[in-house]
Amino acid sequence: MPGRKHLPSGDLSSLRAGLLFVFLFVILGLTRSGDRRFETMLSARLVKAIEDNAEQLALGLLDDLQTNPRTTSYHKLSREEIRRRVYSVYRNLGNWLGRKSDDAIEAFYTHLGKTRCEEGVPLSQVVYSLIRTKNHLREYIRTSGLIGSAVDLYQQQELVLLLTNFFDLAIYYTAQGYERQAARSQQSARAAVNI
Repeated sequence: MPGRKHLPSGDLSSLRAGLLFVFLFVILGLTRSGDRRFETMLSARLVKAIEDNAEQLALGLLDDLQTNPRTTSYHKLSREEIRRRVYSVYRNLGNWLGRKSDDAIEAFYTHLGKTRCEEGVPLSQVVYSLIRTKNHLREYIRTSGLIGSAVDLYQQQELVLLLTNFFDLAIYYTAQGYERQAARSQQSARAAVNI
């Protein structure tokens, strides 16, 4: 047919394999088993790329947080402490996403919320910094050049879903830790006044 482009047979078989993969995992719902380790295996190459570039990603986010008008309190915080925490998240992303339990995420982010409350960083800025952390990751995934097939595209979408769920939990536990510390601080202040 005139005007119609034909794919070379190798590209066509790759496309068929990719579509079959997408069919098996999306239509049949095989990734919805609740086993995060299985889901993470689908995007292992992307996770490894993020972990391998953790320092670069952390420095980019650090510059953003320390110059962004929505995170003015971060302009005053230690660059090294922020870099270390962000690097830790990016470098250990596979571990975070592969956990069956949220206990480690809860512990890490509850502590982060407590620390930011003690430092006097407004909760809105803490939450916004987590949103920027997620957005930096999503932008890296989008522009990394690792997507070359339908299977890769599916893996990218699966990873973005896992990241969204992870950062939803991170924001929740951070806010929880922040609120608990704020309540403790208020109780301490009231107790000091009542003495």
